This record gives sequence, structure tokens and C-alpha cells, in this order.
Amino acid sequence: MTKTEAKVLVREIGKLAILGGFLTRIVAKRLPVEESEDLLVIPARISNADVFSVLKSVGRITDEFASERSIDTISAIVGSGHMNLNPTIVHVRVAESSITSTTLSVHALAKEGLVKQQSAKRAVERIGTLISSRHAEQPVRVDSP
Repeated sequence: MTKTEAKVLVREIGKLAILGGFLTRIVAKRLPVEESEDLLVIPARISNADVFSVLKSVGRITDEFASERSIDTISAIVGSGHMNLNPTIVHVRVAESSITSTTLSVHALAKEGLVKQQSAKRAVERIGTLISSRHAEQPVRVDSP
């Protein structure tokens, strides 16, 4: 996790507080970050525009991580966890593409408190399902590096 990602997660959690956003951000700084990553092979040709539209439909596209990620990575802040209230950063990159299939790298980060919501894992699964449902029946999971 980079410093920018940590700052963004703390800022987004602070936005959820009705009163005392300052105190919420102080506590959020100390919460551990959970990460999840998956490589998906989807039996269809998928472009960056397709990934962009899916991420935009479930969250807010951001370019705050442009200097830390490769140029072909699309990043968004989405809600995940219980009632989709936990801010989660999702990075999606079209890793490889052929005529018949596309490999996507999906990486998510979220702060977790005492109640583990598995926000990062759920976000990765959700984004993978949304992208694959638009183009294919089921993604084929590949072991992450």
C-alpha cells in the first residue's frame, strides 16, 4: 500500500462520519489495511473503456494514483462490505488480451476494523463478476502471483 492509498482511505472513511470526522480520521489511520488481488481470464475481448464503464457504474473513478500505477490501470473508489459502506480502492488493469480472451488484474484495498467485512475481497469478486457478466458467462480464476 502506498502513502497516497492510505491517505485516500482515511479521507473516505472520514467522509462517512456525521459528526467528528476529525476523530474518525485519527482512528482510521490506525486501522489495518486488507488487500485482495485476483487475475481473471475472461473468454471475451475487453477494452479499457469497458472496464472504465463498469467501475464508473459502481463507484467514483479517480486519477489520484496515476503516478504510482502503470498508465493502463484504471482506479476507482467503490463501496464494499456491509451495505457497501466501507470505502475500497480498486485498481483494474487489462493485463493481456488476445482475440478470444482477456486477462484482467484486479487489486483492492480497504481498511478493516474489529468486524471483518472482507471489503477488499468482496470488491474484487464484485468487479470481476460485473465485467464478466457483460461479456461472458463466467471468468476463469488464475492463481495470483
